[in-house]
Amino acid sequence: MKPRYVEKLNQETIKKLENLRKKGKNSKERERSHAILLSDQKVSPKELGKIFNKTRRTIYNWLKEWEEKEVESFILAERGRNTIFDENKHKEAVEKHIEKYPHQPKKILALIQKEQNIKASHQTFIRFLKKTGIKI
Repeated sequence: MKPRYVEKLNQETIKKLENLRKKGKNSKERERSHAILLSDQKVSPKELGKIFNKTRRTIYNWLKEWEEKEVESFILAERGRNTIFDENKHKEAVEKHIEKYPHQPKKILALIQKEQNIKASHQTFIRFLKKTGIKI
């Protein structure tokens, strides 16, 4: 496997990466930005794996993410439950169905899933109703 490196970085990008390396919000941002800077200096993925105590596959994934998203690849999503129901997007649709089918949450959930092309458990739907204050 031929060593892979990031393409030549411009000065503005190098400055952003240096700033992230020093002042990133978390260790992952700092570590990944440092790896990209080293890759720009032609440090091989194998050597990067040794430096950061990661597998070569992980380093290749970092490089691939960099090619696709650049700096955005370092900004990690906040941990926690993924939101299936968006309060702004789904509340109106749910209220519309409650008028037609009061006291039938399973039927309302089935209609919302079909209309919005989402998958959610009954319990997730009940949590959404409680969170938004919708009464059935």
